[in-house]
Amino acid sequence: MIAYQRTPDPAGIELEQLADRLCTLAGRIAAATAEFLRLVGEFDERQGWAGPGLRSCAHWLSWRCGISLRTARDHVRVARRLRPLPVTTRTFAEGRLSYSKVRAICRVATPATEGQLVETSLCATASQVERMTRCIDQAAPEQAPFAPEQPHREAAACTGAGTTTAACGSAGGFQLRTGQPCSPCSGPRQTPGPRPPPPRASLPSLRMRRRSGPHLGARPRRPCWARPAELARRGSPP
Repeated sequence: MIAYQRTPDPAGIELEQLADRLCTLAGRIAAATAEFLRLVGEFDERQGWAGPGLRSCAHWLSWRCGISLRTARDHVRVARRLRPLPVTTRTFAEGRLSYSKVRAICRVATPATEGQLVETSLCATASQVERMTRCIDQAAPEQAPFAPEQPHREAAACTGAGTTTAACGSAGGFQLRTGQPCSPCSGPRQTPGPRPPPPRASLPSLRMRRRSGPHLGARPRRPCWARPAELARRGSPP
């Protein structure tokens, strides 16, 4: 059993301290995940998972570490991609990059381009990093240099301090450009007000619906499915 120091009753903690505690724990989780993936990469490189009935390192992780097979495959893929990326690995181990950002960076980063990607990801949200790397991933192989005069796709991520645009050429290559922040980020920050309560649906009551029915509140008689002999015995007309 792994011992961990729990936070006292969160109900008695101020919101600012609670937010700082959440950010601190998120950084520790990221650093622990980085160490876990570093060990997974070494374990997979030395094929320590090989054994009877085991087909891959992901299957071993699913068996011994109790994670789903899909998550295990994702961990193995990121662990393999991190090995030739020292800047991403170091920043991830420091707890400054979350696993969501590292997973997106590893799809497209190379030792030559990871520095700029990491610098942009430190100020962007995880969804912005996903959008930026998806645009780069859809570009042609990077053997062809980026040509600005050729048709290209763009995906922008505004970090508040500036806007980073990933331009991906149709013939290959990509380029990251930094510009001024967008107008919503450059203007004064507005604090959202309280949300209005949802409107309550006014449905007619069951009594009102009965009174407004075709029988004006009178319940219709249920048909009597009986044989003629039974009806004659009861004295009812057939």
